[in-house]
Amino acid sequence: MSSNRIHTPQQIAYLKRLANKQKKASPGLKHASALDQLAIEAGFLNWSLLKKASGSNSTINPSLTISRDFKVRISGWVLNQEVGGNRVKEFWHTHIPTRYEAKHYESCKRIPEYWDVRGFSVENTIHRMEQLRMNIAFMDATELLPSKAYASLFPDYRSDARLDHYCVWRTTDNKYVVSNEPYSGSDKYDGTKNWCETNGWTWIELPKGIGMHNTCSMNCPDNCTTHTALILMSPPKRGTDLKRLAELLKSNFHDLNKTDVGPNSKQQIS
Repeated sequence: MSSNRIHTPQQIAYLKRLANKQKKASPGLKHASALDQLAIEAGFLNWSLLKKASGSNSTINPSLTISRDFKVRISGWVLNQEVGGNRVKEFWHTHIPTRYEAKHYESCKRIPEYWDVRGFSVENTIHRMEQLRMNIAFMDATELLPSKAYASLFPDYRSDARLDHYCVWRTTDNKYVVSNEPYSGSDKYDGTKNWCETNGWTWIELPKGIGMHNTCSMNCPDNCTTHTALILMSPPKRGTDLKRLAELLKSNFHDLNKTDVGPNSKQQIS
């Protein structure tokens, strides 16, 4: 028995917690036996082989399959703008496969409270749900975690002219990455790259179709200026390998960003 599924440090920690719960629920069950059983369910002969296979995460082969063992439920709300009308015109649930439990994503500033996505039309609500799905796909593909280190990286971040639809992230070894998504052709688009080169930051632009805000579709022309481009930036101190993150996104993002989030995708309530 073998597996080509990636098990990351967060997933290893989760499996250990799950083994502890199983041990408490089953008197006489040894912790090692619980770990072995979880490893077998994950496609390995035992826990030792799972750990050995997961020990090479620093050189992950982007072609390996990413394990998504969980689902989060998101809700779409179409609100009525008419005075005196019914407050909710349409409402539905859908489920997105994820790498971790819902709480893993909730510290990201783009994850709405209670996973409720609201708009004033079906199209607008679906668009916002697709943005949420893209954020999850980004996190699952890169293993980046949300960070609050805005002020330390950008002391003037609240009024910084080069930042647009941005987030600060950290790697599992506490190095920093900033995702910036200016509109192609805008001053912020060119300004981001110029600022990075002036201040010793590394940067890399992802191909069209990869992003979290209003990214191009694969059918957009190369000179499109109506959508955003995803630029990853990393500081000279505590920076990380952006080429590796880019390869992970190129290999995995589109496959992780496929779930239908429209009203007919799962359970619908009118």
